[in-house]
Amino acid sequence: MVDTPSLDRKYEYEFDDVVVVLSPGYKICFINLGDEESFDDFCDDFCEDLGVISDNFEYKEKIGRPKKWRKEVSVEVDYSEVTSIDELMRNNKVDDLNEKRKIELIISLVTGSINDVKKIDIEEKDNLLDIVKNKIMLFDVDQTNFIYDKSKDPVIRMQGLSGTGKTELLLHKLKEVYLSSDESRILFTCHNKILAKNLRERIPSFFDFMQVKKQIHWQKRLWCIHGWGGKGDINSGTYRYLCDFYNYDYETFYRGIDVSGVYFRLAEHIKKNHPDLYAFDYSFLDESQDFPESFIGLLNVSTRESVYISGDIFQSIFDEPEESDITPKYTLNKCYRTDPRTLMLAHSMGMGLFEKKRLQWLSDESWKACGYQVKHDNSKVTLKREPIRRFSDGFDISYSSVLLKDITGHYSNIYKTVLASIQEIKDENAYFGDCERLFRFIPNTWTSTFSLSLFLL
Repeated sequence: MVDTPSLDRKYEYEFDDVVVVLSPGYKICFINLGDEESFDDFCDDFCEDLGVISDNFEYKEKIGRPKKWRKEVSVEVDYSEVTSIDELMRNNKVDDLNEKRKIELIISLVTGSINDVKKIDIEEKDNLLDIVKNKIMLFDVDQTNFIYDKSKDPVIRMQGLSGTGKTELLLHKLKEVYLSSDESRILFTCHNKILAKNLRERIPSFFDFMQVKKQIHWQKRLWCIHGWGGKGDINSGTYRYLCDFYNYDYETFYRGIDVSGVYFRLAEHIKKNHPDLYAFDYSFLDESQDFPESFIGLLNVSTRESVYISGDIFQSIFDEPEESDITPKYTLNKCYRTDPRTLMLAHSMGMGLFEKKRLQWLSDESWKACGYQVKHDNSKVTLKREPIRRFSDGFDISYSSVLLKDITGHYSNIYKTVLASIQEIKDENAYFGDCERLFRFIPNTWTSTFSLSLFLL
């Protein structure tokens, strides 16, 4: 439920007695809680503003003008007419697939979950892979709350599985923070140089895609650097920059150095000598599981407003999980990159759950944090994941997500089976990058089989 488009803070309305209900598969419902004249003006302004946003992101070709889609896929009702939310939704359920997709695009405009419409068709595709790739991506509740969270907590933690959109959410939050002030100084950091370089290249493209008009002032308003840095360049890393900013002796990195202690000592120096001096107004940390907790403490004492932290739930499949007293404010457990059934197989194999001696087991709380439903039946434990709309809406979900093929006999049967499987997928209109293979290791044959598969793809 919203009362204004979330994408741009400039859209505000004098009339507050209204609720806009947005749900994929249902008409957009404007519910009047006040006087009718002001309500009509609100609906006109809301749809007109969405039309402007639609023009900015080139949605008009897909959804049409507001005057048209307002008649087709929205409804205006008075609160007195609503007996229950169930009845409201039931009366406004949409069955037409094209209208459903139009509604999803409108919802994406309202929530800021902007899709590249050049890669999306309103008409549904006729094969499984294209249906999935043509899905309109929408933020879920947890993702939306993180982006538009206005709390002033000094540290805001987000944790989730790979594929839950953590880095993308950090970029959206970065956009919000960058646009909120012309003077703020912002740090975006991660552990290694390669990821930092990737993020530094990704940020301008993301800002362009999101129609950010403000220029990026690197090393003045925005730093995107890795965790440590070299002595010769103060802007090469977070630790190096903070040493210069707080006039602290930089320690050169070497194998075996107590990294946690280095960060801790600098943080103590800042608290003792510069308690009211802040290097940054906001800090963003991606892949926090790569850092000791002392690094987060260092960011906390050197950041004026808030530190936004993103971390992976699975730190290592070979280590037993450690109980932590730190509870993330946001836990993302819906993986939009992989079909839930495929994800369950990957977790099961990676954690050795099919082996006599498993590699790892999680507590019930940790399983739930990863998006699993846990059911105990004496000595038996059943793990289950809910379907994800991207992989279930619009087509029959009874298809086999994973096919297991037992290969016996001469080793050449491996090649024949792999090649036949690849050909089956290619016949279904797959493109390069659509395929993935899991091989159980067989000496002297695994490498050549895998190489041949990549070559043929």
